[in-house]
Amino acid sequence: MRVAKRLASLGLDYISVSAGERFEDAEPPLPNMPPFAGTGYSGYRMSPRWWNPDGVQVYLAEGIRKAVREAGYDVPIVAAGKIRMPELAEEILDQGRADIIGMARALLADPDWPLKAKADRADEIVKCAACGYCSESDERYETVTCIEWPKVALNPPSPWLLVPPCKAACPAGIDIRSYIDYAAQGQYEKALRVIEEKIPFPATVGRVCPHPCEAKCNRSDYDQSIAINGLKRFIADVVAARQGRKVVSPPPIIHQERVAVIGAGPAGLTAGFNLVQRGYGVTVFEALPAAGGMLTVGIPEYRLPRGIVQAEIEHIQKWGVEIRLSSPVGRDGLTLDGLFQQGYHAVFIATGAHRSITLGVSGEDLKGGHHGTSFLREVNLGKKVAVGEKVAVIGGGNVAIDAARTALRCGSNEVVIVYRRSRDEMPAYREEVEAAEREGIKIFYLATPSKILGKNGRVTGIECLRAELGEPDESGRRRPIPVKGSEFVMDVNAVILAIGETPDLSLLDLTKFRVTSDNKMKVDPLSLMTNVPGVFAGGDAVSGPATVIEAIAAGKKAAIPIDKYLRDEKREDEEIAPHIIGMEEVDVDRFNRRERQEMSALPPRERTQGFKEVNLGFTQLEALREADRCFQCGLFPKKERMSKFS
Repeated sequence: MRVAKRLASLGLDYISVSAGERFEDAEPPLPNMPPFAGTGYSGYRMSPRWWNPDGVQVYLAEGIRKAVREAGYDVPIVAAGKIRMPELAEEILDQGRADIIGMARALLADPDWPLKAKADRADEIVKCAACGYCSESDERYETVTCIEWPKVALNPPSPWLLVPPCKAACPAGIDIRSYIDYAAQGQYEKALRVIEEKIPFPATVGRVCPHPCEAKCNRSDYDQSIAINGLKRFIADVVAARQGRKVVSPPPIIHQERVAVIGAGPAGLTAGFNLVQRGYGVTVFEALPAAGGMLTVGIPEYRLPRGIVQAEIEHIQKWGVEIRLSSPVGRDGLTLDGLFQQGYHAVFIATGAHRSITLGVSGEDLKGGHHGTSFLREVNLGKKVAVGEKVAVIGGGNVAIDAARTALRCGSNEVVIVYRRSRDEMPAYREEVEAAEREGIKIFYLATPSKILGKNGRVTGIECLRAELGEPDESGRRRPIPVKGSEFVMDVNAVILAIGETPDLSLLDLTKFRVTSDNKMKVDPLSLMTNVPGVFAGGDAVSGPATVIEAIAAGKKAAIPIDKYLRDEKREDEEIAPHIIGMEEVDVDRFNRRERQEMSALPPRERTQGFKEVNLGFTQLEALREADRCFQCGLFPKKERMSKFS
């Protein structure tokens, strides 16, 4: 402190604070050998850089700043040392711990750091690995380069994008590596903020996402992938339990243009959420008496409790999104033209895919026959639905599995799923299929219903043909071929058809709008605008039935071109493809093999007694253990991968 005050008294332009950190248990250098350059004043007696938390030396800058201010000097104090992300830099300045942020290695790792920070694209910043490869360049007698740069490149490309495979696989582009890093440190609020940068439904997605990120996780090539989605759920749940979602004030409406959203499902609500943050007034029109779309009326409570969904919808409303329930557009209510006449300047159609595809066989209209989506909707809206003691569910997707497990909870004694292909071709989530089997639901594979049987107007059974698999069809799955003469009858008194869903486009004037042959809206793939100016569409209405995270991603994507359309700004079509970090680039020698944490669940005998949530989530200890398994791809690079190119 005395040195700092003396320097300040000399009228210096600034004082930069940067120092090493002692680690007295480290091995000393060999006799008569100096410490390597770049290892700080402690030489070898220093902890590896990657062990240190971000901002490891800020406390030194803070102490010196306090001392020189108390001495009456206002010389700026520069803080340096593993300040890798804009959020931390801004936090240091806001808290008055330093006056200027100094960066060297962070800018070597990504020279576009300032541009990305200014453009609110911090999640695209290539993080410095703190590996010391650049600072050890003199030991190697070579030009300073960063280990993250493309092989043999003396300079990184601009813009420079380097992403872990989990983030690349996430439809919403969530910065998974960062929120797992925060979770491993116990900083759950910061972890949640990272998730909320991309999705407004963290607890929901943490329960129902098919987690394509986990299939691409580099750790799966080492032992087992990280339980990414389980960690997301834990983060959202623990923050909600401790303090609830952060209190927000609606951002000011700075644009006079208003946007109407049709459909209060995940795509529509996400689009509205992102548009209000951009300064627009947004009204969401929902035909049903409840918001949430399939989150509320399609997914059963044992997978996704209504209270979880409702809390996240209320959070979106607090941001300023207006939701009007029981307000259909296009039939008995408003028309699209009427919305524009009311003063809306753009419309986003996100009506989902709620209409069930029919089987096309006789007997579908018998009593005891149900369609999967309408059956689930009635149950989820609290209506009493009579199901038979013996129920057959036709189909192999998630709606079929949900309908079967729901029927069991509604009082059916025996439920069987009839699917025309084999288990390998079944599109339902594997874990949901296994859960259904544990609950006693039987699955009859390679069977095609040919007729629904009835007596006195009621279902009494189904006639099926056995099938064998032929060549792959347009879906890539092998086509089921009925075997002649293989008819058999299953005695049931209820049938639930769940062979697929399609968008309901009855709100559209099909003389104006272009639609595909399979009843989906046609849009520009980049802008999501239809052929009618000012009308955009996204989610299942465009893609057909997809996942919740894909619908959320579509809603977030739509907000950008809607904003540009209303501002009459040029659209940026070019997208830079990132480099995805491969397993061969991770120094796995720093990690031990450890089993993935398994999430606890209700015993099978308790599950079917009601709609209580089946999966119970991680405990804090389980979550910390799982988060600590993450490779943090890109932050533990192999130095050897550069040497072979030198």
